[in-house]
Amino acid sequence: MSESILLALTCRLLVFKVKLLALFSRLLVLEGYLLAQEGALLAKRNIYPT
Repeated sequence: MSESILLALTCRLLVFKVKLLALFSRLLVLEGYLLAQEGALLAKRNIYPT
């Protein structure tokens, strides 16, 4: 009985970790995208000085 409860908790923890990892990777992708956009803006400003 206690083994199955432990197994269920372990599975939930694993799912939680996976969801957390997915969220973290999504944030990293978003941060990379924003950095790329910022870099593009800076490049445009350097190419076409106003």
